[in-house]
Amino acid sequence: EGEGEGEGEGEGEGEGSTEDAPPEESIAESRVRRRAAGDRFFVDAVRIAVGMKVFKKKCELSFQPGTNNPYILFSYNDAEGKKNEHCVYLKDDELKEVKYFIASEDECSEDDADGVMTVISFRITPTGKNNFVKYSKSYHQEESDDMKSYISVEVRDTNDLMALLAQMREHDNLELWCGEGSKIPSCDLAKYTRALREDNEKETRKRLGSARKTNAKKDCDNPLLLVYPFDAQEAILNKAALGLKELGGDMLGVDKSEDDRHRQSSSEEDGNGAAGKTSTRTHYITIRQDDKDRLCPGQFLNDSLVDFWMRWISRGESKQDSDVHFFTSHFMTTLKDDGPEAVSSWTAKKKINVFKKKLIFAPVNADLHWSLCVIVNPGLIANSFYNDVDPGEEHSCILFLDSLKMHSKLTYAKHIRTWLNFEWKRLGKRGVKGKDAPFGRDAMLLRSPKIPYQENGCDCGVFV
Repeated sequence: EGEGEGEGEGEGEGEGSTEDAPPEESIAESRVRRRAAGDRFFVDAVRIAVGMKVFKKKCELSFQPGTNNPYILFSYNDAEGKKNEHCVYLKDDELKEVKYFIASEDECSEDDADGVMTVISFRITPTGKNNFVKYSKSYHQEESDDMKSYISVEVRDTNDLMALLAQMREHDNLELWCGEGSKIPSCDLAKYTRALREDNEKETRKRLGSARKTNAKKDCDNPLLLVYPFDAQEAILNKAALGLKELGGDMLGVDKSEDDRHRQSSSEEDGNGAAGKTSTRTHYITIRQDDKDRLCPGQFLNDSLVDFWMRWISRGESKQDSDVHFFTSHFMTTLKDDGPEAVSSWTAKKKINVFKKKLIFAPVNADLHWSLCVIVNPGLIANSFYNDVDPGEEHSCILFLDSLKMHSKLTYAKHIRTWLNFEWKRLGKRGVKGKDAPFGRDAMLLRSPKIPYQENGCDCGVFV
């Protein structure tokens, strides 16, 4: 996520002795061999904070228990793209403490969800061998400054961390450190995540600065380029767009064959009569020159561009009859700020029954960052209440896709459940198992699938 000030740059410190450190090449070769053997455990990390120094590129934490000299390996790329590895051997007695916090709806209140992250923190004696000594200005073991005493790893997937902890508990040297007593109380979380939180704040300030530069263009000539929907039949639009390259998942790390199958399926569906329908939508999206300028590298996509894209890919769908529905970015903002009553007309006036939809897409735009919330099969919520439902049956859930893991998924899931319960009541639906508001967090589960992640601070809208 961007390089940040000073990330990976020298601090005027000595590199420390590397005489006893394992050669970088041997670590890489060892990684390939042990990954194949399946006895090394990997955790994909969002960021690694070494004291007050934060790294955000290609971050990974791994644990190798199955050797005569077990170790923990921290890996990341610095601002220049150079790979750095810090190997901590358990027999060297450098590891002094392990603490962890798993962000879940059981571990923290929904009101305090913003800023909560899944993290594992280590107190490690910096030496020339593990090479943490080179960050002596930002990381040390002086008890007078706890903020610089921990190496904290923000984890993308809580399941990965739980699996890693389970393996670490089986090791004699780590069993006591990775148990329930090592859990970080939510009231103490700030102590271990200060550097990560400050990095969030710095990134927000940088985004705001970039936005101000872009907004300065509004005083200049800003001609209108297009208004959508166009006053033309869809068949004519499709023919006009034949020569254009449409963004696909293969550009973001999705398997190409899988993406091609989706494109072919979509094309076949468009050929069954949907393409010839004239759009009857009355909500227009305007694109001006300053919107187009945001398509340049290093710029942030705005709501006009994202909303236009959502409308474009759903142009062949009927709002009432389709099993998918796309909200504009203003839906989630209004829902979060003003509650479900403020967005009730978005479905009521258009006679949209959200419980007949398989997928409902709701882009999230907050703090100059984009993420995507997807509501899956809300009409099948009853399946979550009965034990005799076939495991292969479709079910209800909320998917939260965030290419930077920057937004609080717990906060947005709370608002989505509140809205679904409001819609359930508005449409006069019957209660499920005696519950008039069936969309609780135990029934409507929140899931965060593994997705491609961006490596800069500006492409979040493209990933959405």
